[in-house]
Amino acid sequence: MTDFELSLPDDFDKYAWELKSKGWYDHAVMSCKGNKYKLSFYDPVRLAQEIQNELSSVDAFLEDNLVVINTIDRSCMEKAVKYLALTGRYKSLQKMT
Repeated sequence: MTDFELSLPDDFDKYAWELKSKGWYDHAVMSCKGNKYKLSFYDPVRLAQEIQNELSSVDAFLEDNLVVINTIDRSCMEKAVKYLALTGRYKSLQKMT
């Protein structure tokens, strides 16, 4: 049994292709050691676009619980959550209240 889990909506796989093409997803929840964390996943291309847009309007880019992965798909998201849990990096995430 693991002490971490990635929670996605039941119908996630029905629209996963759309998320992959958009390059971001911000409704994932990681449970770890009794706490929950809402994660924002971005691929590098989409993240660069978001940063550029924000910098052109407000001169700063901030995103809580940002996780950058190669592709927005279940497999990459699960690998990232496993990495966060096993390395202890989840400790730097903002907990859900």
